[in-house]
Amino acid sequence: MKGHRTHARFVDEIHRQVREVARTTYPSRFAGKTAVVTGAAQGIGGDVALWRAREGARVALVDRSDLVEEVRQEAPPRRVPRNTAPPSEQEKVRYQQIVDQALFRSRMKRFETTDEPAAAILFLASDEASYITGVTLPVAGGDLG
Repeated sequence: MKGHRTHARFVDEIHRQVREVARTTYPSRFAGKTAVVTGAAQGIGGDVALWRAREGARVALVDRSDLVEEVRQEAPPRRVPRNTAPPSEQEKVRYQQIVDQALFRSRMKRFETTDEPAAAILFLASDEASYITGVTLPVAGGDLG
């Protein structure tokens, strides 16, 4: 466990140094531009969103998590606008059509649960799968594309 903590500290330090170089080398590289950042609630996406905002861009945060609000609050003022417009009725109908179409085309007529791919991953990582090499295991409910 000690090696893991040492590695994590090393990665955090490199990450800090990269942010500092980017901040000081290109302080307004994105001034007047708009950046759309996906996965913006945490991790690399959150860092990229904050970097772009600090470099002068207006940033649109895209994420399914409510944590995206914390990133917005951490960004410089007026760089990351709040999306306050809920989807229109027409958009809601279209989104539902997309979901219905995906389910109709699915062989299992349902979406996967998070436990299903996790079970395959755990099996392949287990001792029981020690003789399995070089295999592609689609966990897609029979849908292969």
